[in-house]
Amino acid sequence: MANFPSNGNTNDASGSGGSGNVLGATLIANRFNQSNAAYEFDGIDDWIQATVFNLPVGTSERTLSLWAKAKPPTNHNLEGLVEWGAASPGRTFGVSAQFVPLVYQAKSYGGGFDVSSGQVADQSWHHRVATYGSGILRIFVDGVQRGAATIPINTGAGGVRIGVGVEGGNHFAGQIDDIRIYNRALSPVDVARLFATESSLTSASAPVIVAQPASATTFAGQSATFSISATSPLLMSYQWQRSGVNVLGATNASYTINAAQSSDAGAYVCFVANSASSTVTAAALLTVVQSARLTNVSVRTTLASAQSLIVGFTVSGGAKDVLVRAAGPALVPLGVTTAMADPKLELFKDSTKLLENDNWPGVLTSAFSSLGAFPFSTNSRDAGMLQNVNGGYSAVASGTGPGVVLVEIYDAGGAGTARLVNLSARNRVGTGDDILIAGFYLTGTGTKRLLIRAVGPTIGGVPFNVPNTLVDPKLDIYDASGAKLTESDNWDGSLAATFASVGAFPFAPNSKDAALVTTLNAGNSYSVWVRGVDGGTGEALVEIYELP
Repeated sequence: MANFPSNGNTNDASGSGGSGNVLGATLIANRFNQSNAAYEFDGIDDWIQATVFNLPVGTSERTLSLWAKAKPPTNHNLEGLVEWGAASPGRTFGVSAQFVPLVYQAKSYGGGFDVSSGQVADQSWHHRVATYGSGILRIFVDGVQRGAATIPINTGAGGVRIGVGVEGGNHFAGQIDDIRIYNRALSPVDVARLFATESSLTSASAPVIVAQPASATTFAGQSATFSISATSPLLMSYQWQRSGVNVLGATNASYTINAAQSSDAGAYVCFVANSASSTVTAAALLTVVQSARLTNVSVRTTLASAQSLIVGFTVSGGAKDVLVRAAGPALVPLGVTTAMADPKLELFKDSTKLLENDNWPGVLTSAFSSLGAFPFSTNSRDAGMLQNVNGGYSAVASGTGPGVVLVEIYDAGGAGTARLVNLSARNRVGTGDDILIAGFYLTGTGTKRLLIRAVGPTIGGVPFNVPNTLVDPKLDIYDASGAKLTESDNWDGSLAATFASVGAFPFAPNSKDAALVTTLNAGNSYSVWVRGVDGGTGEALVEIYELP
């Protein structure tokens, strides 16, 4: 927040608008032998009064960094290098020097309120840093912590004094350069890195890229973020470029594209500059996936006591993280008064159980948020799990009592070749609100062809032999506004080839199962309602398949 590099003047190079009033100090060569790049103080009456806007005071975190070369004092043995605040215990902050022997202190005005560095061997240029954070005052010399103590600091208001203590009498004899003030406590790693950066003229000139941007793949219409980390003793500026052209307004260490389109794809770099030089990051590629695809699917139904809902899903094209949830109590605030009180969730690969969860772990909160899933209350009895999958799986939801349950499967792996390609769920279909509802969301751009089926009679026969099946299922498809888009009562025999193309089992000839092929727009959510014709009830299977 403040940077006084002493480059021929006392201006604050951070851009914050601060400056200094020189009272006797003189410009000399700095530690790199550059002319007029440091200030010398006579130890008698030389000092600089500096103005720093938003100076950290009170109990707030802060860091003071400076370079100094001390000379023996002329008439006293305690000298203020850089200090601010009030002249009373706990009300000052800064760095001071004391001879016989030579030590440096992170200062909060004596009386047990200072932290000493221990003896420093010589009177050469040294890097001094004082930090305050979490109630701990620390002193570093040449990148190494030399002392620390818990100190009750409550720094008072007052300008920054360079070359003299806040009490006005202890003038420093020596040279000072590169003063920096931060409104946070630098970590020991940060301090060591700062010392290494400022120890040579070359490294002190150019920003250093600590973390490069990572390439990303996203769906059209979704966000993408590039981030970097850089360090410099000078104030840094940032400018992102795409394919060699500046991106308007992209002037921070991170850059987010809120709704990526094909025109945003390309190579991104960030130019990082300070007042001395600039550097550029490695290129990160953004790939924007245009095709529409399923990114989350769900099934809502009512279960009786000891009854289970089996939801099958398939991930094709490689491994992918999926978030699987069984919501019961979380449905009550959404108006579902008969929600299941304590759902349990199990994940199977074929007949092998991979994972189970009764009450969801709080560590999944961030995953819920990033995927747009509605939140679960802390310590609720809803269930959830995050798992890397590849191929076909079954999520089994059950409970200790009856009620409405919602099973959801979210694509948590982002864009890429791996994707959700189908969903299936089987349960008893009743009347009124007690029906089988499957939901899904299409992300990306354009449209997507889907095969959707509601199966009753066929699963009642060989080889499935499911008892009490729904004699005549009917399916209706609705959009998010509740508008019916299409429907099917009995399937058309011309769909048999489509069934085979996606690996769906065939229907019995002339059965009253329902099926249709529909083309839907991406960027919307949809629901499939399965009910019995003329109020019929029984077991039914709902299926959703992606089509080319």
